[in-house]
Amino acid sequence: MPVTILGLKLQAKQKLFGFDPYKYDISNDPQAMLNTFLNGNIEQQGQIFQDYLFILLQGGDYSRYQDVADHLKNTCTCVK
Repeated sequence: MPVTILGLKLQAKQKLFGFDPYKYDISNDPQAMLNTFLNGNIEQQGQIFQDYLFILLQGGDYSRYQDVADHLKNTCTCVK
């Protein structure tokens, strides 16, 4: 369920036009993934973070998400 007006608009666009607000381009390059995260919509950012956490918790190779994780650790006041 969307928790913001932007999320609501993206969800409506999905229902009406088949647009997938969660889809993002995956790259093995950590800097490219950070750029995708920073330029993505709120749903894509959430999906990227969810994918990072899933791989991390499964013990997989999360190196493509390392720059995203570092960015969040350094900028998010909720993890200090």
